[in-house]
Amino acid sequence: MKQYKKLDTVITRGQITINLPVIVLIIGIPALFAVGAGVLLPEKYIKTGILVGILSGLLSGVVAAWAWWSFKIAKWRIWAFENTKKSDWPLLNRRAINGNLIWPAGSKFEKTEIRTSEDKLKIKNITEEIEALTKIEWEILASDSNFPNRLDYYFDQTELILSLIIPAAFIGAGVYLMTDGSFVGLLSIGVGLYYTNLDKIKNIGNRKAQFSIGNDGLDNKNAYPGFVIWDDTQEITVDAISRTIQFGFWQGDECSEITLQLNPYKIGDYDEFLRNINVYLIRNSPPTEQTMIALDEK
Repeated sequence: MKQYKKLDTVITRGQITINLPVIVLIIGIPALFAVGAGVLLPEKYIKTGILVGILSGLLSGVVAAWAWWSFKIAKWRIWAFENTKKSDWPLLNRRAINGNLIWPAGSKFEKTEIRTSEDKLKIKNITEEIEALTKIEWEILASDSNFPNRLDYYFDQTELILSLIIPAAFIGAGVYLMTDGSFVGLLSIGVGLYYTNLDKIKNIGNRKAQFSIGNDGLDNKNAYPGFVIWDDTQEITVDAISRTIQFGFWQGDECSEITLQLNPYKIGDYDEFLRNINVYLIRNSPPTEQTMIALDEK
């Protein structure tokens, strides 16, 4: 009998062999470039050189890290699923996405994985199995009386605070560099001002629910069309990369295409968010093509 591994074991191995080197490359290369600039450049150019070194190092680090991930992730993905129980595959898939190991199925970033022909076939079979198991999971949850009738989502306070801190850091660095008359300082101030978002900053501390999904429909308190019943929607899709939800919205005999931004809200697990929508769609009516589209085209 095959001995299956625990989900924690395969996820930890992925974090150590995939994500840890990625982090080292993204942080280490800019640090190396900055140190090199500090050692090699004349004193009067050190401040500017360090900043340029960090920025160029970040670009180089991202490229190197992405190359590492692209080469390694397909092998880890196949190994992880082949060494865990099939019943655990939907959860493993969600944990791998949330752990920043893999991208959601169909993502354009997922297509940057470097796969052999054999890898492609194995991953295709794994993906189809996950989809089948996931739909069974939706139907079980839809009949579970403990699953809530409505779920509320709130402003992501971490993102709101970062929307204040990051521009302030650029502006502060720019003011510091401007003491030496550096053009880079002026550029840094410009970047900080450009990315200052007053709409986000004013919502820091707002603890009221802003977006809801439930048995009856979805409700976005910050944009048209507000509350929408499920019967007035069609072809719902969730894009975890752009953090949006799209759907057709029927008003009488006319159908409009609606796109709502989800990034202001603390969604967290977009695969789970998609699952919750499908649970409510199934509760609202028997499973339809709409639930399949929500999964296949996310």
